[in-house]
Amino acid sequence: MRRLTIAVAALGSCVLAGCEDRDAVFVEQLAIVNINPSHGAVGIGYDTDITVTFSDVLDVSTVTTANMCLTAESAPPPDATSPCSTGTPVPATVTYDAQTASARLVPTDDLLPDERYTLHLTPALASPETGALAAPVSASFRTIPSA
Repeated sequence: MRRLTIAVAALGSCVLAGCEDRDAVFVEQLAIVNINPSHGAVGIGYDTDITVTFSDVLDVSTVTTANMCLTAESAPPPDATSPCSTGTPVPATVTYDAQTASARLVPTDDLLPDERYTLHLTPALASPETGALAAPVSASFRTIPSA
């Protein structure tokens, strides 16, 4: 399992003042390791599933279509503050594999040709160890044109 660890040098004032204790403070934050298809990808197949790998195991109860969804550019736009509960998300199911810390969004039907889709991940996605995503995340891709 991969973990993202960010070392924060919280003792800058101590360094200036000549303090003896210069221990770093370690803060872990849930992060996204990979999204497939990647942001900006073009020529994606109509039957593509979307996979997101996280830096830590998630609380499975947070992995839902309310917190991970896909929208199409041709549909009414979602509200930026709650994209999965507004607009018109693509009907899909979401599954989770704790072994790989990966969530998979599987559209119910094939995606439309030459359409721009955006994956939305909300900060409600959370890990018992490292907490929630710090902010909403989105990634877009375009499907192949029709033949």
